[in-house]
Amino acid sequence: MKQGEKGNENSFLLAFDAEQNSFLLLSLVEHYTPGSSATQLNRSFIEQLYPYLQMK
Repeated sequence: MKQGEKGNENSFLLAFDAEQNSFLLLSLVEHYTPGSSATQLNRSFIEQLYPYLQMK
């Protein structure tokens, strides 16, 4: 696509534990549309993962 034109977008999410190397999460959403970014689609997983990591 040319600059100034609307086109398809991709959304990436990369999350990892830099201190303990206990997890790596990679998510790719092709043809992103508002409301369906990789972060938004993985929100519930991230919310469940966060308390688990706080216990370690």
